[in-house]
Amino acid sequence: MAYRRHTHSKTAPPAPQIAEPQKSSLHSSTQNHPIPVMPPYTPTRRDWLLLTAAGAFKFTLVGFTLVAVMTMLKTYGYTLEQLSWVFLLGSVEAAKVLFAIAIERYCPARGGRFRFWLLVSLAGIAASLVLLMLLDPRRHFFLLLPVLFVLSCFGVLFGSASVGLGSLLLPYRARGHGGVIQVVAARAGKMIGGAGVLWIFQQYGWASAVAATLAFTFLVLLQTALYREPEAFRQPAPARRLSDLFKRLALFWRETPRGKTWFALLFASCIPYAATATTFTPELTDLGWTPKQIGIVLTAVIPLACMAATPAAGLLARKYSRRGLMSVLLAVQVPVLASLAFAKEAAALHPMLPAVQIGLLNIGYTLLLPVVMAAIMDKSRSEYAALDNALQLSIMLAGTYAAGFAALRLAHKSGYPAVHLCAAAAGAIVCFGVWRWFREDCPSQ
Repeated sequence: MAYRRHTHSKTAPPAPQIAEPQKSSLHSSTQNHPIPVMPPYTPTRRDWLLLTAAGAFKFTLVGFTLVAVMTMLKTYGYTLEQLSWVFLLGSVEAAKVLFAIAIERYCPARGGRFRFWLLVSLAGIAASLVLLMLLDPRRHFFLLLPVLFVLSCFGVLFGSASVGLGSLLLPYRARGHGGVIQVVAARAGKMIGGAGVLWIFQQYGWASAVAATLAFTFLVLLQTALYREPEAFRQPAPARRLSDLFKRLALFWRETPRGKTWFALLFASCIPYAATATTFTPELTDLGWTPKQIGIVLTAVIPLACMAATPAAGLLARKYSRRGLMSVLLAVQVPVLASLAFAKEAAALHPMLPAVQIGLLNIGYTLLLPVVMAAIMDKSRSEYAALDNALQLSIMLAGTYAAGFAALRLAHKSGYPAVHLCAAAAGAIVCFGVWRWFREDCPSQ
């Protein structure tokens, strides 16, 4: 089912029919290097375990770099201006398409199409963490920066390879569960890389905190080394020129049905939540919450509640259409977003009511994100799994970063209620857009 496009081409007439479905300048290279026909595949327990571990590890690195390292360096007395350089390293995520091009361009003959890149990135991550252990953060700040940059690059490479592998392994009906794994792993990984590493730092210091992350890296490295990609996927993909891959980037939105509409919906899909989420910490601070209370609620209680609710998204994704689910979940977010405009009045009734509002919004977003991730996999062609996924995720991340930036500026000028009302209006518009224009691709996947 996951590869109906390829099994169909098996019965089609040879040369004249191959180029007909794609109508793209890329077809000449695919004629010279026919794409292997891949049979339907059912993910095994080992596949699910690797995808789960990879998802958790990917976000453990994010939590380690952007939460733990930032906090540890602040403890050592570095200024916010200095720490802004560390935060800037996270922007390498925007270049994930370039890493995906490398994955698609250089496919090894042995070792598996994505397993090879997972091993390379894990080895680079381990080497970077060893260097971090050897450096004294109090004296070598400007040596830390290039090491953290290399660590971030290998982290993005690892993430691109793991998402590409998931898109290749998971058939249409399993992609809802694949999205659930990504969301649960993201929550768990950020708790491990952020709160867990910081606890070790408080007890034992910098070297032990980095060593704990290194130990997790070796565990995932061992699991990946023992893993074998299914035989159907271990054949190297046809060698492609860089020009062909860049053409794929340029032509993706044209070749995808309603590509321009999907571009707009993908960019806007997470804007309502991202705009409001940016204001959680400063708004709760202004409402009189202590840092400890904010930390417990935002990094422990709400993530655990979201993890408990996430499996429902997988069940819903198997039963209902992507379009219907996204429309309903976006519609449910709108009144919650609007209610946050009255968070100050809610806090006057009971101090914990704003936390309930934030929790409901987070649970709604947690249910929505796996459906969006599944739709991204649906739009990706298996022969360009890493590239197509990376391109779409970059567009979605661009929308979230833009929303967060605009929300903080709007909150500074007009206050938090203006942000929440604008987010609610954006949510209503995106909901209508998904209901009216989104079309899914289940038959071809």
